[in-house]
Amino acid sequence: MYRISLFIIIFLVLTAGRLSAQAGEITGQVIDADTGEELIGVNVIIRGTAFGASTDLNGRFTISNIRPGSYDIEFSYVGFERQLYTGIRVEAGESVELNVRLREQVLTAEDEVVIIGARPIFDIEQSSTSSRVGRDEIQAAPVRQIDEVVGQQAGVIRDPTGLYIRGGRASETGFIVDGVSAQDPLAGTGFGLDLGASAYAEVEVTTGGVGAEVGDATSGVVTVRTQEGGQNYAGYFSHKRDNPGRMTTTSSNFFTDIYEFSLGGPVQLYQSLLPALGINTPGTMTFFIAAQANVTNEFFKNTADQVQTSLIDNTFWSPRQDNRWSAMGKLTWRIRPSMRFEASYQRSLTVNQNTRMLQIVGDDVQIRPGYQFFYSLDLDNANTYAHDSKVAYVKWTHTLNPRMFYDIQVSRMFTRLRADANGRH
Repeated sequence: MYRISLFIIIFLVLTAGRLSAQAGEITGQVIDADTGEELIGVNVIIRGTAFGASTDLNGRFTISNIRPGSYDIEFSYVGFERQLYTGIRVEAGESVELNVRLREQVLTAEDEVVIIGARPIFDIEQSSTSSRVGRDEIQAAPVRQIDEVVGQQAGVIRDPTGLYIRGGRASETGFIVDGVSAQDPLAGTGFGLDLGASAYAEVEVTTGGVGAEVGDATSGVVTVRTQEGGQNYAGYFSHKRDNPGRMTTTSSNFFTDIYEFSLGGPVQLYQSLLPALGINTPGTMTFFIAAQANVTNEFFKNTADQVQTSLIDNTFWSPRQDNRWSAMGKLTWRIRPSMRFEASYQRSLTVNQNTRMLQIVGDDVQIRPGYQFFYSLDLDNANTYAHDSKVAYVKWTHTLNPRMFYDIQVSRMFTRLRADANGRH
């Protein structure tokens, strides 16, 4: 029994450093806006969480072990106006400096000053080189695939053979979705999971100074955080196509159709129906689902009459020359501000005649586009490639105190690859 207890203590000590590297902190100083004196005992609270602190004799405060995300920070002090900083962004392993100047309260009413937080253009304390694309930028961008979003960032080159970060090989780039490595371990080029842009909340591209928690990426890391539902229902649908009204010949258009759909909100069965039946339901539960279909005949004049693969039983999923489908579902249960459980299922399917689809990395890699020139006049007998990826995970997060938390995550990724003569074995 003594050895077991000792082992548990050693395990917690060794893992505490790694866990803290995945979290961030907020630190700063609070002073009187008129006199410049440090304010002692100011209450600093992160709204919606169990985290908070009070300023010391020098007016300084530190809140550690904060999960990456966007938070609202409230400062309150007797005799001074209450201030609320919104949109304060916390990243893994980073320290956010927040210096506050409080003014004396003149009115007797409860006045609240709201300040919108903005991320600085340059962070002199950041050791890694990275760029982030938020939800609003992703939604406004004309590109709809994740590799296209990443390809627009500084230090990244995108061509038909893959993505190259700072001159490294395409297979040396790590791709992480919600803490799960989603890169195909066999076909190193490209992403093993290809979700649509409507599923992403934020994309971060690290081109230098990769953290120790990602040990198998020597070129760069693409970290993706998917969306999750809120307390209000919200949805999105869009349909984009090229050259509307002239979908007649391959000479006038690419026959491209892009469909996107997303929906999120509270789970009414958990939050309304069960309490009405007298069943206690702690916390809140939300859901988020997203799907995308991107089908096109690309820019080649000649196309196959019907692209098909033996990986799936019917041709519904391959109506055009290049067919990309993706879907995801996410369930988030916020039991308490210090306890959180989430489960997600993600899947993507691609069917086309691009030889780069199943390109295996190695010394024999042919650096050329994937078009099959030998079959340019007989694409019905050309090779067809299919890539089917599934990712599922469950994750439990528990914050023990403002200085310690732990994550337990179980995940599985399964990929099916198939190459055949347009559906014939």
